[in-house]
Amino acid sequence: MSANWGIKMGTVSTSGAGRDLGAGGGPCALDTSPATLPVTIPVPPPRTTTTTAPAGHRLPLHCQDMARWVHIIQRVWSCGRQLRRWLADQLAPWQLSDSQFLLLFSCGQSYGEGVAQQDLSAALDISPARISGLVEELAARELVCLSRPAQDRRRQLVQLTTRGARLLETILGTLSPLASRLEPDEVAGRRDAALDWLGGCYRAAG
Repeated sequence: MSANWGIKMGTVSTSGAGRDLGAGGGPCALDTSPATLPVTIPVPPPRTTTTTAPAGHRLPLHCQDMARWVHIIQRVWSCGRQLRRWLADQLAPWQLSDSQFLLLFSCGQSYGEGVAQQDLSAALDISPARISGLVEELAARELVCLSRPAQDRRRQLVQLTTRGARLLETILGTLSPLASRLEPDEVAGRRDAALDWLGGCYRAAG
């Protein structure tokens, strides 16, 4: 036997005599001379793999404007996450998370009037359920309280307590020397313009 892709591995030698009965019942001598039988083991052909480096791809012109915006979004998102981690590290002495502090800060910006929870959710980009949990955590520490304005008793506003306002002032005062590290003099003048630009982008996307 043979195969087109076989590899001949060797031979097997057989010898000896045998007898058989023919059709007429008489003895029939077999060839007892040594015989050599070829042995062929089929082996699949070797696999060949080729590695081709991917060809460079340049976006067509009509895609490049949006690609630039995706790059901007990616950078802003990455910078925001890094700054939030930095802020969380600075807040460790007061046992506040960055989200708790930003909620206190947002309430402090209302000048005592209080902020509705749905407005806090939109400002901090946190779900209403999570805002509710943060308010409960801060209220348990007597840093915020809930109130209802006289003109609309159905609304519930989150306000800083005296203790919360004092803590916010302490944190901001303690961290103020670090502001120069975040905003060198050469870029400080462009801060407001950059914030206005980002705000415009946010409004346009909404």
